[in-house]
Amino acid sequence: MAVFTAKMLRDLAYFYANTERSRLESAGLVQAGKSGDVQWERFNHNFDTFILKLSDEKLTQLASMATKYAGTSFEDSKAIRDVIAERFRQINYEGWTPHHDDIEHDGGDLAAAAASYAINAANNLSPHGPGDNECPAFWSFTPGWWKPKSPREDLVRAGALILAEIDMIDRDEARKAGA
Repeated sequence: MAVFTAKMLRDLAYFYANTERSRLESAGLVQAGKSGDVQWERFNHNFDTFILKLSDEKLTQLASMATKYAGTSFEDSKAIRDVIAERFRQINYEGWTPHHDDIEHDGGDLAAAAASYAINAANNLSPHGPGDNECPAFWSFTPGWWKPKSPREDLVRAGALILAEIDMIDRDEARKAGA
């Protein structure tokens, strides 16, 4: 009996959600044109029936495609791991906990800070940008907290700040729903 890991199931779901019809047509799993519409509809809305109707040869081919596609899993993304690690660093080492964010920051403060770091990265990456690392006018905090680094590090911090802002929004909505 085959044992599926959480990563295998996640990769299969990612493959299923992100596979374009043209890839299935190229592989001969879905007929091209109007004749393949029912197959494509089945792939999108009735995946189990799609799989059950495939011959063993085509099912093996689909499994091979999914295996190759699995290499694009978000779990394998260094960028995503770095953004999450930065958010954990902000919470655990800087003390910028969800409680702190809710008490100390207005809605949009963290998003503005994220935008500041993202724009700074763009200014340094673009050949047309000033690359001056200047603190933007819409920076949410005192200028002493403006600490630009490399474009990649600034983008990682921007991503972590976006996560913090989204979490603030979610907590606020949950409080309002529970009130």
